Amino acid sequence: MKKRIRVAFWHNSFAPYRVPLFQRLAAYNDIDLTVYYGAEKEAHRAWSVDFGEGYAYVVLPHLTIPWYPHKFNYTLFHELLRKQYDVIIGCENEIGGQIAYLAARWMKKPFIVWSVQIDYEILRDARDYPFQECLKKTLPYMGRTLHHLIFFPLYYGAKYVKRHADACIAAGQKTEEHLRKLGAACPIFRYGNTIDTERLQQQIRKQDAAALKNTLGVFNKTIILSVSYLEKRKGVQYLIEAFLRINPADAVLVIVGDGEYSRNFNA
Repeated sequence: MKKRIRVAFWHNSFAPYRVPLFQRLAAYNDIDLTVYYGAEKEAHRAWSVDFGEGYAYVVLPHLTIPWYPHKFNYTLFHELLRKQYDVIIGCENEIGGQIAYLAARWMKKPFIVWSVQIDYEILRDARDYPFQECLKKTLPYMGRTLHHLIFFPLYYGAKYVKRHADACIAAGQKTEEHLRKLGAACPIFRYGNTIDTERLQQQIRKQDAAALKNTLGVFNKTIILSVSYLEKRKGVQYLIEAFLRINPADAVLVIVGDGEYSRNFNA
């Protein structure tokens, strides 16, 4: 009988859109997958938690580090050593990813970085930066600079892991460019960072679209649909502004989501 490869996948927290991926990986006959979640849910996430079936997973205990965004999974290192996995995969930048890397090196096993990050140019809206607003942003800027100095070892550790990983899995070309820019010299394999659209279509087919359109008052209208987390960095405010400028009589803008902007308009 062919030996199964024992794989540990550390993921920073539960995400419903990752479940189908983990289920597909676990379905391979030659892979024995265990997913380690760093937390059950992030505070700012509105989705319900349903881990699904068909794959093994563990939700690790964690400690919150003051003024630092990532959690500390204090049992992760021991857990990985105890199970003696053949391959360890860890999310980029997180403390857990660095712990997983150290465990892999301790056991002399391959470590793979999983990355979805890209480098992007931040376009500043001049209306957000009058003189008074700039003064208000001075203190937060100094705070971020001090924060980076305090937690420099963790930021440097994240870069070190990418530069010394055995392989990287990148969510497309831009993520690969991001990893290369940070010094990753290992083989990088791209994957499509998508969702299971067929599964969503099956759910949509069960709905009465005409009744929903009547309920929303958008029947016989051209519908512009936006689905996202409703916060400033997503740019939904610019979408609304652009739509109001166009203001076509036969079109309607439908915004779906949750977040800081949901209190200001119906979403």
